[in-house]
Order: sequence, then C-alpha cells, then structure tokens
Amino acid sequence: MEDQIIGLLTGFQAAEGFPETLKLGSLTIRRISSAEIEKLINDLPLALTDRDRTVWRKTTHAIFAVYSDENRKKMYRVPQLLRVIRPTEALVAVVGVQPPSLTLWSAHPTKIWFMKPYSDVDQIFTAEDAEKITSYYPAYERLSNHSGYHRLASACFFFETFYHSHQIRNSYTTIVTALEALFNTEHSEVAYKVQLRCAFFLRQEPQERERVFDDIKKIYKLRSSLVHGQSVGKAIYANPAVGVEYAVQAEEYVRECLQLILNNNYFDSFSLKDNDLAKKFDALVLGTSTTF
Repeated sequence: MEDQIIGLLTGFQAAEGFPETLKLGSLTIRRISSAEIEKLINDLPLALTDRDRTVWRKTTHAIFAVYSDENRKKMYRVPQLLRVIRPTEALVAVVGVQPPSLTLWSAHPTKIWFMKPYSDVDQIFTAEDAEKITSYYPAYERLSNHSGYHRLASACFFFETFYHSHQIRNSYTTIVTALEALFNTEHSEVAYKVQLRCAFFLRQEPQERERVFDDIKKIYKLRSSLVHGQSVGKAIYANPAVGVEYAVQAEEYVRECLQLILNNNYFDSFSLKDNDLAKKFDALVLGTSTTF
C-alpha cells in the first residue's frame, strides 16, 4: 500500500447536495469524518497549535491522493481554483500518512495570515459549483503546468494574491492588476483599453457594456490615486467601505472574466502574443467578429 497525502480543506463549506466525492485527476475531494480528523490530531499532537486543532475539527472535506511532490503541489492549487468559482476562506493543511499503520509522518498546518474575503457573496459551494470545479480543473492544471509567461496564469496569480493582503490598498491594486493581466497588450492608454475590452468581452448589450465600462473607469481612478500617492478623496477617508466596495466590484469582474474564459475554452486565445490578441480585441470592439 502506497503512502497517502491528505489535504484538509479548512474553511471550505458545502451545501446539501454537494457530491460526497469529487474526482480531479489524481486527486479526490471527499467528506472527512470527525474520527479521521481526531486520529490525525492525536498522531501529531506536538506539531499543532490550539488554533490548528480548532480549525481542523471544523473541517468537513479533504483532498486525498497517493503521495508525490506533484500531488502535494496540486492540492495547494485547489483553493485557488475554488476562489475562481466563488469567494471562500478555503485553504489546505497538508499531512502525510504512511500505511499500513496510518502513521502521520509530516504536516504543514494551515497558515493563519489568510485574509477573509471582502465580498459578502455566499461562500457555500453547491452541486452546480461542483460541476464547475470538475469542468475547470483540466484547464487550470494545464495552466499551472504551462512553461513561461501566460497572461491567464498571471491574472490567476494576482487574483489569488488579492486574498492574502490585510491592507485594502495593497489588495485593491493587486485585483486591478489582475484585470490588466487579462486585457492589456500595449504600453499606452492602458486604462481605457482595459475598460473597453473588458466591457465588450463580458457583455453583449450596449447599455450593459457602458455600465461595465463606467464601473471599471471608477475602479481605475481609485487605483491610480492609491498607486501614485494622490489624495483618494474625502469619501474614502470618511468611509473606507467605499474602497472595499470597489475592490469587491473589481473582484467580481475578474472572477466573471476567468469563468467566461474557462467556460468557453478561450485558453488558446489568451495564449496569443500581444499583437495577435490585440487584433482579436479590436475585432470584438469593432463588431467584425462576434466570437473570441
């Protein structure tokens, strides 16, 4: 019997109807019993803090796989994929188990510096979300294994980094950078082109495109003030929630873009060189092409 690796999905919440087992290539997500968790805690008591024990005992799901460095890396990427689907505090605490005695031989407890999502969108994953997880996973793995620079990988990196900052200014600039990673192909008129391309990419109706354009224009205005050290306006200082509101709006636009790309298999389009991708965006904006 081979060594096993387990990734406790701390902070993950599933609704009734979420599958008991979810197969993701060499990984399997399934419910983990309280008895299984207690055994893990008891087998490595000195390596865990009281906080770790508390968090582990609240955990309902875990990722299981045959031990390998590659599977361990894949486990850490699962919460990143989950956040593409909906805001979540999910993280992975990886432990290694050695059969046949199921002796715990290593552990990497959950990091405590994770930032709670700004968004108030429900964090509970549904059966429909489970379908997205299995559907997106192959493309996400392909992206993770891609050699060299890839704009989609860059966007996913900044999107995930957005969740790991305790400062709204840092997280705000990071989430806007994720938008730039997807839509910027030039060194001039960056804000305008990102606004225009994102609007046409996400929406079909002129009024809806205008609304997205205006939203991202406001988002960019605040980002520019933060980056360049300018006054961000009395409204922001009087009510910091305004900055959070814009950050959440940017987060939802990035999430929607990533899902649209994964739903429609636009991986190859976003793999194009800057000039070729710019031509695709131009065709979309000019109406000479209705597909991407």
